[in-house]
Amino acid sequence: MSDLDITYYSPKELLESPKLLGYMDFINSCYLPLHLHFHTFTTARFSDLEDFKTYVRDGNVTLAIARDISTQDIVAAGGYKRMSDTEAELTCMSTDPRLGGRGIGTHMDKDLEKHARKNGFKKMHAMVIREHGRVVEFYERLGYVKKSEELIKPGGTFPNVVEVNVWYMDKDL
Repeated sequence: MSDLDITYYSPKELLESPKLLGYMDFINSCYLPLHLHFHTFTTARFSDLEDFKTYVRDGNVTLAIARDISTQDIVAAGGYKRMSDTEAELTCMSTDPRLGGRGIGTHMDKDLEKHARKNGFKKMHAMVIREHGRVVEFYERLGYVKKSEELIKPGGTFPNVVEVNVWYMDKDL
């Protein structure tokens, strides 16, 4: 998509960015309770900036921010976190809900995979909430394959979700 400018941030660059709060706010806006598509959250994805910083630092997260070239508005965000020397997990994949169906998510995923491949990763994992509408089918179209499924109840690792079915999906890069 030639109308998007995608910028990648290493964990260090991200944590030092004066725009970090804006990035977190965009991601949170895509995961708000009663969101059109992602209605399974009871609170925002990150409770505050310190929570987001901890997630980035502890997860060794590389984040991509996509902006509309003409307006410089953020239209999508996504990233991956290192799982091992050869495996990464998609994280914070989000597209402005007003722009759904325009191929931005597909473009972001392909760009993230390309970036991860350039950095030596051979496999990408995705944790997909089944109740998020057609998101599972979206990842299947991109070549991800379901490896397992788990019923997650509120509390523990995911305190901000209602009861959901999580599909763990993988793709060779």
